Amino acid sequence: MKNNDILIQESYDLAADSATHDLVLGDTTLQNQALILQSQKGEWKEHPMVGCGIGDMAPALAAVFKEQSYDIFDSCQSPSLIACFFH
Repeated sequence: MKNNDILIQESYDLAADSATHDLVLGDTTLQNQALILQSQKGEWKEHPMVGCGIGDMAPALAAVFKEQSYDIFDSCQSPSLIACFFH
């Protein structure tokens, strides 16, 4: 099931069409998964138990996840949305 909603850029700004300046809509499933993995529990007010805090993991474990995330999110329009957290 696709979740059509407003897309965000790698910088977490709202994605806008450069010609029309309209917000860009699209499948946000992978975007939402990336945000949940990066966020801490309590950061989502409606669902305070949602969040993984992947950035707080030991660097070795984060490196393993980074390798796997490229495999999982190959088809993502913005794979660096996940990868940006590991720079």
